[in-house]
Amino acid sequence: MNNTDALHALLSIKSDDEFFLKKAIKIIAQEYSDQLKTADQFKALIVQLIASIDKSLSDQMSLILQQPRFEELEARWRGLNNLVSVPFNKQRIKIKCLDYDWQTVSNDVNLSSELKRCQLYNKIGNNELNTLGGEPFGLVLVDHNVSAELNDFSEYDDIYTLELLGALGQYCLCPFIMSPDEFFFGESDGSWFSDIKRVKKIIEGPDYSSWQKLRNVASSRFIGLTLPKLKLREQYKNHSCGFVLNEKSLKKHQGLYGSAHFAFASTIIREFNRISWFGFMKSRWNDRLQGAVLNLPDTCKNHLWYQPSPKVRIFGSIGKFYAKQGFIPLAHSPLTTKYYFMDNHSVWAGQNHQDDKVLSLIQTTLICCRVAHYLKVQIRELLGSFFSANECEQHLSKWLSKYVSNVSSANDETLAKYPLRSAKISVKEIPNSTGEYFCEISLQPQYQFDMFAGQILLTTDLTEG
Repeated sequence: MNNTDALHALLSIKSDDEFFLKKAIKIIAQEYSDQLKTADQFKALIVQLIASIDKSLSDQMSLILQQPRFEELEARWRGLNNLVSVPFNKQRIKIKCLDYDWQTVSNDVNLSSELKRCQLYNKIGNNELNTLGGEPFGLVLVDHNVSAELNDFSEYDDIYTLELLGALGQYCLCPFIMSPDEFFFGESDGSWFSDIKRVKKIIEGPDYSSWQKLRNVASSRFIGLTLPKLKLREQYKNHSCGFVLNEKSLKKHQGLYGSAHFAFASTIIREFNRISWFGFMKSRWNDRLQGAVLNLPDTCKNHLWYQPSPKVRIFGSIGKFYAKQGFIPLAHSPLTTKYYFMDNHSVWAGQNHQDDKVLSLIQTTLICCRVAHYLKVQIRELLGSFFSANECEQHLSKWLSKYVSNVSSANDETLAKYPLRSAKISVKEIPNSTGEYFCEISLQPQYQFDMFAGQILLTTDLTEG
């Protein structure tokens, strides 16, 4: 319709006018009167005009949907929606959202004179871990794609900020999980990603010295980085939303993709919901969807993670490479339709010692933190009740002994009931601080998957307020 007067007449009709349709049809019929001979021709014209409007709206909506900042926002909410829609007991497991962007987080930890004075420590550590009635956080997801170089979106180096978050996680007894940027290794396509020799040269090269330094910092075992990206929705086709939306994209991978850390968190939640423990997160079974496996059961067929769709499909040797380099890759089992998170390695490289193989796992950090949470909760409820460090030590040792057993081959439920092979607690009074104790805990967890149980040493201040 090219007649300006006719367009003006159409636009002047109020949408709440009860005769809107009749008036609009009359104007259109008058405008095309010389071209229309039959009722069928008029119907075809209306359909053509509607299709033209749908196409114009689809073109505009496609530009909005594929704008990078909008994609990031949509991916965040869809990832969170996927996480909370996983079946679990909402009374036992709580998910809380903190509205901090990455710039705020970076400013907070980089500008604080010490980490225990930053806002994040106050919210996660002081308010929940150290305060009577608080509920300690077991895991923190940071929906940010970590860059290996300085960028325009942050005033600070992401890698150094990761180092600070690792130290913060150690103080708060809570690991941080996020994902690397798509271009962390140089390029983002599958052929580049699967060329592990080239990737190895890149991340071991001089340009990645800050990454190499981070991997040697012990507190980086409180940091987990997941990959690759997962599909969150298909490209819109004939989608009804007030008009018929057909999304147009020139991208190689159609649809919307988001980071894998939400999916990894779901495996942690499902394991805790199943047996209240994290010792079997590496495990995989042929007949069960649990442990490291992301796929959901048949009761969740409408969920995206019932059959995940990663942007890059990772198999055994490539997955092992990225796990060894300090990432948590989502791998595909070639003999089944299952996807699983391989090894749940933290960023920490360790020193090639047997115990370090256990200490570098996120599941080990979760185990240590869970035990420490219970110790903290017990102590903060009994502040002022102990006359000596020895009395405090005896109380905690008696409690912890209930979860110790030398059984090594049993079902998951039994091993979760007695999750420790051995445990020893040492409580000492802090010099020049009457009534304040320093606790050292030595744990040997039950591990079913690799039949290896390393010694874990955990230290914490029991009376910090």
